[in-house]
Amino acid sequence: MAVSAIASTAIKKAYDIIIVGGGHNGLVSASYLARNGLRVLVCEKRWIIGGAACTEEIINDFKFSRASYLMSLFRPIIINDLELKKHGLKYYFRDPSSYTPLKQPISREKRSLLLSQNDEFNAKQIANFSHADAQNYQKYEHWLQKMSDSIQVLLDTSPPDLQTTNKQFTYRRIKSWTQLLTVYKNMLKHLKLSGSLDFYQLLTGSVSKVLDRWFECEILKATLATDGLIGAWCYVEGGMGALSECIASSARSSGVEIRMNCPVKEVNIKNSKVTGVILENGEEIESNFVASNATAFSTFNHLISPNIIENNDELRELKRYITSGDYTSGTTKINLALKGIPNFTVDPNTTSSGIMPHHQCTIHLNTETMGSLQGAYIDALNGKPSQQPMIEMVGISEQIPVIPSVLDHTLAPNNCHVALLFTQYTPYRLLNGQKIVMSEKDKNDYYRTIINSIEQYAPGFEKLIVGKDMLFPQDLEKEFSLEGGNIFHGALSLDQLYAFRPSSSCSSYRTPIDGLYLCGSSTHPGGGVTGAPGRLAALTMIQDWKRKKLFKKGKKQLF
Repeated sequence: MAVSAIASTAIKKAYDIIIVGGGHNGLVSASYLARNGLRVLVCEKRWIIGGAACTEEIINDFKFSRASYLMSLFRPIIINDLELKKHGLKYYFRDPSSYTPLKQPISREKRSLLLSQNDEFNAKQIANFSHADAQNYQKYEHWLQKMSDSIQVLLDTSPPDLQTTNKQFTYRRIKSWTQLLTVYKNMLKHLKLSGSLDFYQLLTGSVSKVLDRWFECEILKATLATDGLIGAWCYVEGGMGALSECIASSARSSGVEIRMNCPVKEVNIKNSKVTGVILENGEEIESNFVASNATAFSTFNHLISPNIIENNDELRELKRYITSGDYTSGTTKINLALKGIPNFTVDPNTTSSGIMPHHQCTIHLNTETMGSLQGAYIDALNGKPSQQPMIEMVGISEQIPVIPSVLDHTLAPNNCHVALLFTQYTPYRLLNGQKIVMSEKDKNDYYRTIINSIEQYAPGFEKLIVGKDMLFPQDLEKEFSLEGGNIFHGALSLDQLYAFRPSSSCSSYRTPIDGLYLCGSSTHPGGGVTGAPGRLAALTMIQDWKRKKLFKKGKKQLF
């Protein structure tokens, strides 16, 4: 229903909570909140829900997962809690998982590296390049899985609220510190001392240093550095937007109202307390809580009146801290509509449809050595697009893989495909902080570099292209309100993780403003299509709602 069709008086005080932004995390929050009896409104500025996790038909009859393309990290607990399969969620596991061809084959055996979920298959593939690496690969996976398992619990639990200082909440302060100590104790118990030292090195060391400890083969190291695959990755039928639609369906079934084309201008704050939102058309909508699914940067720079921040020392310091965070990004997304399947020189198509096993996984190009990855990065440090950019081609077919359409026939017409290119690097800023302005010529030159690179592996690729959609960092910022074009809502560096994401003063999804919360990827556990920030933020809001309702009834509540 259009905003203009709803009378302002009819919706006054109609909502308990308003979610700003209909990205997947905002929708997850809304669904959990509604399932706990709260009246929820989601305001999405675009004509389509999902934020970066959307599917759009940019080219007639071709549907693209425009900014994100994998749901590999989406939390199983959310799929179950929100009954997403009941609401139509279907996905395909990626197997094989990755394909790295060589421009110049070394021999018949040493022409490409294809990895899957099968240990025996991987050992044979890697042995073509190094028998030692073939023996170490499974050990490496087990080692990395052990590291991952030790922190899995963190993805489904809120970080401690380290900044709680109100005397009224002494219990909460003690609980937060106890929680932090418990986390460290469990990690130490799981990893032992030697494993804890390995974990520390994994967090603080470079990827090349870690991989050099395990392997000697350049193509394997470069493949792992590019993709870092552990576990089963999967694609959503209908593209990433289908996942968002399933979450929205679950939310609506619980009573959530979702409005598109409904941009929020400002969070309404009176006497240091949230009272609702003001839309760009001037309409005011009242609510007790507001949760921002926008980036923390956008929330404090665009959704809160500068006067409110400037008149509050704590908010002024918080805004300064968040604004100075790392939002650098060098990723450009290029979506292509193809009228046929690419034919790679080192592994020619042999089937009638042209679809080969390597078309059903992530294809890595210009990633044959660690040196090539480093070279691409150095170009970006010098303020120019990479001359030999790293390219991940995801989804090629009418079904869904690297060419998502290879597994998912809903994405393209018969015998046609979509190819999603995740490329690096196209820098957003120079080292001195100055923004880089890319002209149309600059963008077209980079596109030409990408296509020329693919042609070296799959001659004739360009002739298959019938349409394209390019999203440079500046475009991602403008289209999806992602500061710096960073799809993770901020770098996932150690100083911007866990209880310091986005800062220690709002690590628990609460902000210093009474009734204002953050529920997007700026919060723990960070970016990627996980749904975890949305779920954990909702649990925090539900806890606070219950506490405040009890206070109103005159009952004493400690947490």
